[in-house]
Formats: sequence, C-alpha cells, structure tokens
Amino acid sequence: MQTRAVLEDFSIEHIVPYFQPIYELETNCVFRYECLSRLVTAKDQMYLPSEFLYIVGPAQTNARVTQRIFELSSAFCLPKKMNWSINLFQSDLENTRLLSWLEKLTLHTSKHLAGIEVSYDNVKDQAELLSEIVKRLPKLHITVDNVYECNENIYALIDAGIQAIKLRGELLEELNEINDKTDTLQALISCCKKHTCAVIAEHIENEDSLNAVKKAGIKYAQGFYLQPPFSSNAS
Repeated sequence: MQTRAVLEDFSIEHIVPYFQPIYELETNCVFRYECLSRLVTAKDQMYLPSEFLYIVGPAQTNARVTQRIFELSSAFCLPKKMNWSINLFQSDLENTRLLSWLEKLTLHTSKHLAGIEVSYDNVKDQAELLSEIVKRLPKLHITVDNVYECNENIYALIDAGIQAIKLRGELLEELNEINDKTDTLQALISCCKKHTCAVIAEHIENEDSLNAVKKAGIKYAQGFYLQPPFSSNAS
C-alpha cells in the first residue's frame, strides 16, 4: 500500500472515528458499524492509520487512541442506538488497565451494542488469551478481522466464544476460484453457524465480489461498494 508522510504537526485530538457499515445482505439493513481511526489535520488532510500510527508513540499512547476512539464512537452511536465496534491494538490486548476501563464503561450497556475488533494476526496463536477477554468483557461484541486463512487457528478462535469473523477479500477470491477449496469455506461457515458466530466478508469493492459472497452463502458484508466510511459531521 502506498502511504503519504504526515507533514503537519498533530495531537491525539486530531484522531477521530469514521463509521463504515456492515450490512446484512438479505435485508440490506446495517448489522453494525466499524469505527475506523482517521487523522484529520488542521488543514483538513485525512490520513489512514497506516500513515500515522507509526509516529503516534508507545503502547500507552496506543491505549489513549483506543480510549479516544471508543469515547467518540460511543457519544455518536449510543443516542442513535447503533451497534458499533472499534479496533484494538495488539498492545491493548494485554493492557489490564485498558481492559478494566472497557469493562467498567460497558457494565450497564446493552449486550453487544458496543464491540471490539482484533486483527487475526495479533491473536491467531492466542486463543486462550482471547477466551479470557471474552469472559472478562461479556457485554462486548468481539470480532476477529482480517482473516486470511482457514486452519486450526481460526477454529480455535471461534471456539473461544467470539461473535464474528471477517474474511479478507483475497481469501474469498482464492476459495471461490479453487473448486476443491469450496468445501473449506463451507466447513468454516458451518462451524460459525454452530457457534453463533457471524461470517462477514470484507473488501467488497464491486458487484462481482458482492455476487460471489452471496453465492457462497455469506450473510454479512462490508466494503466501499456497499458504503464508504463517513464522519460524524456527514451524518
């Protein structure tokens, strides 16, 4: 991915959430929103996380970003009764202070109204840790995103009690193109259904990819073709 250098000075207050819906394809209704971090500078230049997070700082600063995005997302989504999730950093997963903060903040909210997303790369060998987080934060909807392989790791994460997985576009293309791997995808979908774990297709960029997802029997999808992220100011 080509990135740009951030040339302006900025503070953590310039990091804000953008909201991208995940759709239930059968009803065309929004299942929940992913709250994506964006840096918007004083000159209204917008940067993706890959373009600014590397200069944000150490783990404790990552936690501050997580808290800020959670608070801003909550302020926007709760009055509208929107189901929503933020992304956690790898360092957040073992930050006991942050997890306690999330636990306290969601103590009196409706179950699974708020949620977190964790990258598959950060937890693929950490099913036990993820299981502990699921038990500690029962009010949160927990999604493993950016899943790019079907193996024992993802099955262990599903078994840990998460509520959803997101399949990367490249994985879906590979499984759809190779006939002998279609059974692999269907086995994964069946496992998720057994565990009440939603399967979400990511990176829906055109009608062909949307049709392929529907053909595979996947019920939820997200991508620019369906709707790009929007800011709270555009609502």
